[in-house]
Amino acid sequence: MQDYRQALVDLEFGMFDPAARWAGAEHAARLRSERAAEFAERLQELVAEYFGPDSVDWSSPVKYGFRWVLTPVDLPPGGAPAE
Repeated sequence: MQDYRQALVDLEFGMFDPAARWAGAEHAARLRSERAAEFAERLQELVAEYFGPDSVDWSSPVKYGFRWVLTPVDLPPGGAPAE
């Protein structure tokens, strides 16, 4: 996590290529397990497309990192609710 914090500071001070991009967000929604699984699968496909070994551009001056977590955030005490 510290690497990401440091990268934001470095970006703010112009230490990366002027075209460097930063994006971050937090979202939450009530989804059925099937929809959450579909989302995770689609996200993994995007990550593989953009960050996979065949996508590496060694001439790029900027290396981007990507971190994500998909997890229930409001489970009741004692376990998951029935769907």
